[in-house]
Amino acid sequence: MTGNDILRTAMTLMGYTDAAGNVDGEAARTATRHGLAVVRQIYAELAYAIGETPIELVTLSEPIPLPHRLLVEVMPYGVATLLAISEGDNNNEAAFAILYNRKRGLMTLTDKRVDVLPR
Repeated sequence: MTGNDILRTAMTLMGYTDAAGNVDGEAARTATRHGLAVVRQIYAELAYAIGETPIELVTLSEPIPLPHRLLVEVMPYGVATLLAISEGDNNNEAAFAILYNRKRGLMTLTDKRVDVLPR
């Protein structure tokens, strides 16, 4: 999946597209301008969570190197949360933040365990 796919899914979840999937309204056009920065931020957070170092995404047309399940089940909600914050959309912000945190918490992001107890 590419950044465009993730951004389109997030904007559809937020109701920023019409029935045909086209960007609808001024808020959606503004969200599109913030799209790359938002996708980069959520990608970096999820990459670090699974123990990987994120690569620099230059465009939204690049494939995002995360497991498919994270891309489909978690990332759109994180992107929707940050888009809602950038738009001052408090209702969507609260709803998507809850969904994103819940979905991210349910994912088995890493199998690595670090021994943090003193010896």
